[in-house]
Amino acid sequence: MKDQYVGDLNDFEKYALLRVLGPVSGLPLLVCWMLTPPDGRGDGGNLAYLNQPRRFRHLDPELFDQLNAIVSAGDRRVGAVGEAQLLPRATFFSPRLEDARQSRILYFREFWATAPEEGLVFFDPDIGLERSNLAPGHAGSSMYLFLGEVTDAYRRGHSLVIYQHFPREQRESYLARTFERLSDATGQAALFAVASSRVAFLVIPQPEHVGDLARAAEGHAVRWELKYWDARDLTALRAEIVLRVPGYPPTKNEAKSLLSNPPRSTARPRRTRPDIAIR
Repeated sequence: MKDQYVGDLNDFEKYALLRVLGPVSGLPLLVCWMLTPPDGRGDGGNLAYLNQPRRFRHLDPELFDQLNAIVSAGDRRVGAVGEAQLLPRATFFSPRLEDARQSRILYFREFWATAPEEGLVFFDPDIGLERSNLAPGHAGSSMYLFLGEVTDAYRRGHSLVIYQHFPREQRESYLARTFERLSDATGQAALFAVASSRVAFLVIPQPEHVGDLARAAEGHAVRWELKYWDARDLTALRAEIVLRVPGYPPTKNEAKSLLSNPPRSTARPRRTRPDIAIR
């Protein structure tokens, strides 16, 4: 998170969802801003929605008006979010997160010292979950949340919400892989997300919170015309259909003709039945 993002459309969607999930869970909300320095770029400039109250204000009038006031006053900083009490019963952790590995260790040590024994924890990294080619301590690592940190948070007994900016790839396949990584990290298979075309909010509930949080998130997505993704549905979509015909290589989920470029053979082919497997 950066101060320059406060009040943009992603922020509006973010706080609105937390304002629903927090009360439904009955848990105290702990916001880990993962705050990083401003970068001089134009990110966070998606403010046109504030000029369209007929389209957006009815979704959460109080939140809309408060964010509009923050932006209009030129007070775009995470501290203003807490001061405006946009998120009731929330505790905010606002120190800056640096790239240095030791600094990051101390950051999370201090963060957990402020946390209740059980809560709804929101992680707000600039981009989202770690990239495979980036390790803690490397340049730019402060913009990501690492899977080891997710594991630690979940094992402490918290339900989690994680901000994730979509990369430039197909949404379903990206979320399917992401859910699989999070399930491996936490042991929880009942994962879900609420998403726009730009960002997703990944939810990893403790077992006792799955039902209430999932129902609230799905209802919120319908009302806001966002997308609700359930990890179990995406797992089903990943099933591969494999067609095996003797004399031909296995074909997975392909529409191309099996008769294109047939193998060369002088022997008369036997009449065989294709073997179809689903995995």
